[in-house]
Amino acid sequence: VACVDSDYDYLLQGVTSTSRQINESRYVFQTYAYAIENHQCYAESLHEACTMATLNDRKLVDFVGFMTLYSQIAYPLFIWSVWFYRQRNLNEFSLMDFCAYVRLDKVSVRQPEECLIAMDKRVKNKLRELEKRHPQALEEIEAMKAEFTYLGVTPENTYMFIQGHHLKENVVLKLLTPVCVRLRRERETEIKYLACHDQQYHNELTAYHRSLQSIEAVLRKNTEYEDSPCYKRIQHDVESLLSLLTDCSCPDSGGKG
Repeated sequence: VACVDSDYDYLLQGVTSTSRQINESRYVFQTYAYAIENHQCYAESLHEACTMATLNDRKLVDFVGFMTLYSQIAYPLFIWSVWFYRQRNLNEFSLMDFCAYVRLDKVSVRQPEECLIAMDKRVKNKLRELEKRHPQALEEIEAMKAEFTYLGVTPENTYMFIQGHHLKENVVLKLLTPVCVRLRRERETEIKYLACHDQQYHNELTAYHRSLQSIEAVLRKNTEYEDSPCYKRIQHDVESLLSLLTDCSCPDSGGKG
């Protein structure tokens, strides 16, 4: 049994030998999402991650809504990225090129949508360039959208299939870091307000700081993605293999235990 990150191999659907081996072998478990980092950055778990990192559960940002909008903006360019991989043409538009267009710049906690507006402008400019340069690919691009829907990739969840390291470092942490800074400051202000004297304030503030974890550390340990469709597919694969092994070990089946 092997357990691997899918990278683009799941979406390449047998175009390469590695993709065929990963997708066709029942003994290879894959993430379906690009990598484990994508699972760790599952949108529905990000509020809990911030709470664990700051011990403050106030909701400052709608993370699910933000990542949905991010995905919708990235989706059409993501299709092109995989198309270039299927064509084995990485010189014109590489994975790193794609990541550069879907990164986030500085994120404002008060107006997080502003960074998405800037990203949307970059993506649309690149789309116009690619469509003009490769008009013969447009029909295939549309067909890939239908195929990707069948594979579980939609405009709303594209972030799960973008390179995991890029997603974590240049998108999710860009968003979560200022949110956590704001939440910690709020908690520190609350401690100061509730303290009866300076000594109590300093003692409780020290205890608070010692209890904190960095948001990076919290994400590394994050396992709150059990409801994600990709995780459920992994569960199904494991259950299918266990069922197969059980059948093979049953004396009545003629298999050898």
